[in-house]
Amino acid sequence: MNGEDRASWRESLIAKVVLYLSLALLPIGFIAIFQTRELTRESDLRSELALLALTEKATSAERQLVDRAFGAAQMLAATADVIASNPSVCAQFFENFLQANPTYNFVGLLSVDGRMSCTSDGQAYDLTNSSNFRALVETGEAKVDTNQVGRVGDRSVISVNQPYFRDEILAGFVTIAIPHEQIDRLAHSEERVRDVRYMTFNAQGEVLTSTESLLLTAPSLPSETDLTTFIGQDAQVFATESHDGQGRKFAMVPIVPERMYALSFWNPESELVPSDGTSISAILFPFFMWIASVFVASFALNRLVVQHVQNLRVKMRRFALNRRFTEDTDEGAMPVEFADMQSDFEAMARSLIRDEAELQDALHNNQSLLKEKDVLLKEVHHRVKNNLQMISSIMNMQIRQTENQETESALRRLQERVMTLATIHRNLYQTENFDAVNAGPILRELIRQMLVMTRSGHVNARTEIADLELFPDQAMSLSLLVSEAVNVALKSMKANEEQDASLDLSLEVEDGLVLLRIEHEVGETMAPHELASQLMEAFASQLEADLRTETDGARHRLIATFKKSNISPQLTDH
Repeated sequence: MNGEDRASWRESLIAKVVLYLSLALLPIGFIAIFQTRELTRESDLRSELALLALTEKATSAERQLVDRAFGAAQMLAATADVIASNPSVCAQFFENFLQANPTYNFVGLLSVDGRMSCTSDGQAYDLTNSSNFRALVETGEAKVDTNQVGRVGDRSVISVNQPYFRDEILAGFVTIAIPHEQIDRLAHSEERVRDVRYMTFNAQGEVLTSTESLLLTAPSLPSETDLTTFIGQDAQVFATESHDGQGRKFAMVPIVPERMYALSFWNPESELVPSDGTSISAILFPFFMWIASVFVASFALNRLVVQHVQNLRVKMRRFALNRRFTEDTDEGAMPVEFADMQSDFEAMARSLIRDEAELQDALHNNQSLLKEKDVLLKEVHHRVKNNLQMISSIMNMQIRQTENQETESALRRLQERVMTLATIHRNLYQTENFDAVNAGPILRELIRQMLVMTRSGHVNARTEIADLELFPDQAMSLSLLVSEAVNVALKSMKANEEQDASLDLSLEVEDGLVLLRIEHEVGETMAPHELASQLMEAFASQLEADLRTETDGARHRLIATFKKSNISPQLTDH
């Protein structure tokens, strides 16, 4: 497809319909994408809420046990200052407490000096060198901690530490231990959410519990997020890369605000994991809808409009070339509008053929009249030319008989003007087109005759006359203007005939303007030409020309400028 074909296709009806249809569908496509994005966001929000709900449900055992443990620790902290003074009574009291609450396996009072002398098992422990104890005393706040290696007792437990005070001064902590197997047992006794992997951690970012061993859980934890950054935050869902290099979704929910949190981790292929932004299908669907709409519109337009328009165009071109057309008899598949258009065209074509036949007959009938008119016009110009030549001959006889020099000069100048008119009429009856005359040959013949009649053998005449189509009236006025100007020049040069003289005459056309320039030598004397000047001004006025004369030393110059009228070409009859 070359450049012209591409430009033609861009200007075609189908291309414009596709463009306008695309512009019309563009807002709908944007609305569809926007709505899809909103639906995706709403779906993602629901998925995030579902992840948070599943995480909360999966960690309900931990929440239940830790909440109860803190409640029990707060109750024991209220009486801790009383029972701490008698270790035997304290131990019996805690033993009775464990029997009433078999969920726990250890209860004790931890003083601020790191010693635990009042315990449910009756033993004393020294935790002075424990880093967890030092951190506990420094904060002086309730804390959930872990004792996986059995620092207190010989079982892996979660310890709940609740501070108690004496005279508003920190006196120690009530410590309640919850075995990990107790948490697992309670979790399995309830309806637990399966396939939820999670872990719990305290305010220091220490792992408390996990659905899997720490060796299996560690690769799934966030690689660039510290667990302590979640402390004090609300429940949330976020996406980041885990330690194993896989992108995951994580859901974080507080179990005990400021003390214990749960973090669940989900694989990207999970059905509950929300998508990352708008899917590619949400963007491609409006695009494919646009493609389908454009295809259907283009097919329908080509089938219902373009095909019939092209057929009608072929008929019109064929009719324009050879005035022939074929009538379509099968109009069943054509829309009624195009069927009416085709019927109108066929009726118009038949009418044009009939009118052209009638016009040809009329032209044939009038052709003889036109020929007679041409013959009459040529005869008129021929007779005028003969009459002018006869007048010139009579004037020539009169010139030979007169003895007055002034009379002879006047008659000779008048004879030159008559011969100028005769020359013009001779060219008119020789031309084939009476609406225009070529002024070039007329002027060249006119100057030749004037040089012969005036016997100006000493004059070197140089002419550059271009062919110029003018109306007959313009040609006559221009010829008379040139005749008067050349006659003045010849008289001026004749007065100085002892010298060789030159006459330059040019006629040229440029940008619709006709420029006539006549230049000659004047010598020491200049022949008077008052009547000639009046006649030249009259002829210039008829041409609507700008006429001016210049004298530069021994050279005299006449310049005439006028607009060339546009002459439409006329048909010639033969």
